[in-house]
Amino acid sequence: MFLRVSLGETLVSYYAFAVELVQNLAGEPEILCNNAGGNFIEAWEDVELKEINFYNPDESIEAKLVPKKKYGVLAVQVTELKCGGVVVGCTFDHRVVDAYSFNMFLVSWAELALSKPLSHPTILSFSAASLFLRSLHEFLERAVTKEHFLGLINWVENHRLEPALARIYATDEDTPALVVPSGQQFPVRKIEFGWGEAVFGSYHFPWEGKSGYVMSMLSPKGNGDWIVERPNRFG
Repeated sequence: MFLRVSLGETLVSYYAFAVELVQNLAGEPEILCNNAGGNFIEAWEDVELKEINFYNPDESIEAKLVPKKKYGVLAVQVTELKCGGVVVGCTFDHRVVDAYSFNMFLVSWAELALSKPLSHPTILSFSAASLFLRSLHEFLERAVTKEHFLGLINWVENHRLEPALARIYATDEDTPALVVPSGQQFPVRKIEFGWGEAVFGSYHFPWEGKSGYVMSMLSPKGNGDWIVERPNRFG
């Protein structure tokens, strides 16, 4: 499938998506740049797009159209439907990739699938890289001192054994909280792999915390409407 080939080409530029996370001697995650790649699954479902219950993504999407990551940072599943539609589902490790960089990755993947030049090049030319490094060196020369680095080392050593999990994701029942991430920058109208514009696109975050969760996204129609997702168990 051409999507597999273009995905491999995209990972050349987005090499951080093809790494593995390993534990160091202190039990902390570290990035291993070994070009491990990602999981790629081709699937077929005996269902039409209009029959998928997008109102309950926990039941209809998770682990069916969106793959579970087995290793590395990225997992991709391309599912062909009975009606001829195609669903591209991706899972990524948020410890390495944030939403903004994943948006760029999706757009770049679609561009390479159509043999277009990247609109978000991630590899600097030699002259641009030299200018960047020179500017960075000049900034660090003025801003960094011995005391700064010693203080930073002390801070890391004092905090390294603390779990790096935001408290809001693990809040107890006596402390009500609401998490409201924004998916409005999801570039659904820029992701076109050659079979037409997408009719729907969103993030889905498997929510296991006790606090409330709401995700807002723009409609792919481009008319300013919003799509709001929330787990059903919060009433």
